Amino acid sequence: MIKVIIFGTSGGAQKVLDNIVEEEAEVVAFADNNPEKQNTYYSWDNGDVVRKLKIIAPADILTTEYNYIIVASTYYEIVDQLVQLTIEKDRIIPYFKLDRIGFRKYRDIFYLEKIFIEQLEEKIEHRFKNLPYELDDMFHQKRIKRFDIRSAEETMEKLLKEKKSICRFGDGDLGQILGIPEGYQACNDKMAVRLKEILKNPTDNCLVALPVMDYFEEELRPEYHDYWRWWLYKYRDRLYDLISTDKVYYDSFVTRSPHYFPRFFILFKKIWNDRDIILVEGEQTRFGVGNDLLDNARSIKRVLAPSENAFDRYEELLNYCKDVDKQSLFVIALGPTATVLAYDLSNLGYQAIDIGHLDLEYEWYLHSEGRITKIEGKYVNEIEAGNIVDVCNDPEYLKQVVKVINPAEV
Repeated sequence: MIKVIIFGTSGGAQKVLDNIVEEEAEVVAFADNNPEKQNTYYSWDNGDVVRKLKIIAPADILTTEYNYIIVASTYYEIVDQLVQLTIEKDRIIPYFKLDRIGFRKYRDIFYLEKIFIEQLEEKIEHRFKNLPYELDDMFHQKRIKRFDIRSAEETMEKLLKEKKSICRFGDGDLGQILGIPEGYQACNDKMAVRLKEILKNPTDNCLVALPVMDYFEEELRPEYHDYWRWWLYKYRDRLYDLISTDKVYYDSFVTRSPHYFPRFFILFKKIWNDRDIILVEGEQTRFGVGNDLLDNARSIKRVLAPSENAFDRYEELLNYCKDVDKQSLFVIALGPTATVLAYDLSNLGYQAIDIGHLDLEYEWYLHSEGRITKIEGKYVNEIEAGNIVDVCNDPEYLKQVVKVINPAEV
């Protein structure tokens, strides 16, 4: 009997369980990076009986008897993490990264035909549903309902030359409106109302930016193409009820598109060149720490907000920011809360940039050839255990912190 450990206890674990050949492979444990899940139990129904197994910490894998570890997550950095634990790479199976050839190596563990059919059906369905929009955009047909989303180039020009503010909508912000929770911001009714209001009411001073919803292959990493096809396939109809066809929007991928790097890094630096920056960020974001992204700013003051559920402290955050000198530039990296804050500050006469993941994109550009990886000392919401961050004792960073807004009491 082949003994396997499943790493990851979210939705991917059930997919793995559904496709394991139980006559040949036995699940002996689950593992997870989340300390709150460790030493609890994962339960599942295998058709005959409800089973449950202990969830262990990654380090405990070393004392567990197994043949393979199946990574039941799309956070592929887990493979590197396991290798660092001295686990042989050929004993690690990254389930969601394997193609048809890869899965054939493990024909004794998985129902291959079932997996292939599921993968193919999903990709075909998502691509087919999104294809009319992509083709219409590629060939400028304008035969289907589309929105006026200006290019990343025009978006950057507005920020730099006209000193506009920007609030950017991504899947997290749009998900808030649709009632879809995410890792670092629980669904919040008040936030959903504000985001919906902003979406309907772009102003002269603040650009409202949306993801490109048609042909996005030139802007996004290849690994994001299928994700956005899936997201739009699932939510496009509901989303179209929220966005105005008579409004002008801008490109929210302006801070995330490797297609425009490194040139856009240089242009963003021009926005804050010789300016006093008020950096509003999550307490573990540490935007610009350890790189030269902010080196040309005149001064930097940091306002630290909770890394998760920051909107719960929104009024305190806004009230503090309203007392800042109007000549200061707000740079905000705070998830969906940044979208609302940038909009409100722009209405108060400030230039405010919802900067998103630009600092992480810069780190990935510098150190990992653009691959999404863990960045030591910084909160990375897109990888497994990216919320586990060491304390920062950098004296320059600590000197820049002028305000700390603590999480709301539960």
